Amino acid sequence: MRGLSAITAANGWMTTLAGLSIVFVGLCVLAVFLTYLVSLLAWWDKLVERLKTPRHRPEIQAPQVTAAAPSGEAAAPASLPKEIVLGPEALEAYHAFKLLTQREGQAFSLSKLIEQAEKRGLPRPHYHLNQFLLQGLIEELSGEDQGFYRWASSLVVRSEETIHAST
Repeated sequence: MRGLSAITAANGWMTTLAGLSIVFVGLCVLAVFLTYLVSLLAWWDKLVERLKTPRHRPEIQAPQVTAAAPSGEAAAPASLPKEIVLGPEALEAYHAFKLLTQREGQAFSLSKLIEQAEKRGLPRPHYHLNQFLLQGLIEELSGEDQGFYRWASSLVVRSEETIHAST
């Protein structure tokens, strides 16, 4: 057998049609890709620029700081220590961090403190330390000890539960 009869006998027409359709679909996909390439590159450039620019972070609410005064008095004298009110989770983290820092003495390194907290499985140590820094519970030392921190001694920490129980 030769010629067209051999192609027909070996199912060659179906192979030819399959090959033609694969090439046609491939060329259509390439045409669509090239059509949208300009807009895809413009979108990519915008994405890269947006990732390079710093994001505006929402402002964190100022901590609830009040002067500790016996109930019934209108105003507290300025000499009394200030009071920070913490929720149950934050209070638990505060006590855990205080215990960890007592081993190191007065000044401590935040990176070592985070490392110790992660070893002991404390939940969200970065978050809690950041909140304590923002609330003024932890203050940075200056001079030779810059880069080290200490607990603020002029603040009194109370839980929300004791505030609600006394009212």
